[in-house]
Amino acid sequence: MKRYISKRDDKCYTNMLKIINTIGGRNLDYNWLITEIETNTGDYFYDQYIILSNNELLDKLESNEIQWIWGNFSGIPTKYSKKEILTSKLPGLDNIDKKIITIQHPLAEIEIIAYDSTFVQIITKDENIAKNFKKLYPKSQSTLDEK
Repeated sequence: MKRYISKRDDKCYTNMLKIINTIGGRNLDYNWLITEIETNTGDYFYDQYIILSNNELLDKLESNEIQWIWGNFSGIPTKYSKKEILTSKLPGLDNIDKKIITIQHPLAEIEIIAYDSTFVQIITKDENIAKNFKKLYPKSQSTLDEK
């Protein structure tokens, strides 16, 4: 499992279109469980969620310029139904800078957290996704404490 946190590459985070396209774009076979959302468009609803297919998410991101101020994106393989996804506790934003690197949702293979527009964190089981994220954000580090 790999984790990277980017705090020094952009002045303002998080452009999910750029991230999703960099880590696989339309080739990703995920449904995205998105929780604890706040965007520059005024969407703000803690304790709720949305589930979008990868293509639905990309369509929305391509048609609207959205900056994700807060949000947890859990990439869950499409083989799992919405009902199966919702049997587990919804992920939150409390997975930042933990000593143990884990993805919060048990069915997810990737977790991306937009944190107050100041940084973005990714945890993934896929080495290629981790490498692509690191290419997008070359100053990203495996923990918040690294200089």
